[in-house]
Amino acid sequence: AAAHRLRAARPDRAGLIERIWIGRGAGPADVALRPRLIPLPSIGFVHADRAIRRLLLEVPPDCPLAPEELRAALLGIALDADPKTGEIRSEARLVPAAQAAMLSHYGMGEGARPARLWRSVTPMALPGRPPGPGREGSARLAAEAAMASAVRQALRHAGIDEAPLAIRLQPEPFEGRGERAEAFAHEPRFPAAVLRHVELRFATPRHGPLILGNGRWLGLGLFAPAAEDLRVLAF
Repeated sequence: AAAHRLRAARPDRAGLIERIWIGRGAGPADVALRPRLIPLPSIGFVHADRAIRRLLLEVPPDCPLAPEELRAALLGIALDADPKTGEIRSEARLVPAAQAAMLSHYGMGEGARPARLWRSVTPMALPGRPPGPGREGSARLAAEAAMASAVRQALRHAGIDEAPLAIRLQPEPFEGRGERAEAFAHEPRFPAAVLRHVELRFATPRHGPLILGNGRWLGLGLFAPAAEDLRVLAF
């Protein structure tokens, strides 16, 4: 819907809009230029239900589409419209956020502190072929090593040169209100075998947003900083 508005306003830039905003025909050089819409589940509180009430527009500095025109193209868009007929089935629309406090829970905005420990809120779609199932210890170790290698590859794809000190992968969410990784499967693009929740520990604290993997343009692989739990046991 936003692309339709952009093309109507600037028909001479239809090809650019298709390549940079939609992503059709985008080449490797376009990746660093493309704006990104990041759905932000509600987190930060024990009883937060992780429903998606906010959409973050991330515009790279060198993007040929101005942030102001992208923002104007998004405002007022109906969120429940029939893609074929255009019929609006509810009055839910995109409006400017009244508050930006949720950004701090994702390591962004004013007052956000850099963190070393990051955990996925939505599972990563790991690049490459999914590892084959294995029940024996050696097969499981090989599969886990392959997935850890895929995580490091995803970091490079996102332009992050720092290798993490530790990588932890699991199908279960890190928070009680989260969903298992396979709940986000969507065949054939995102089979359950490539989806994993991931924990990363870096040597250098960093800010968000941190979003990794093959689903990073669709809201998968979104990370949030976690408080480091220094486990000291006293007997």
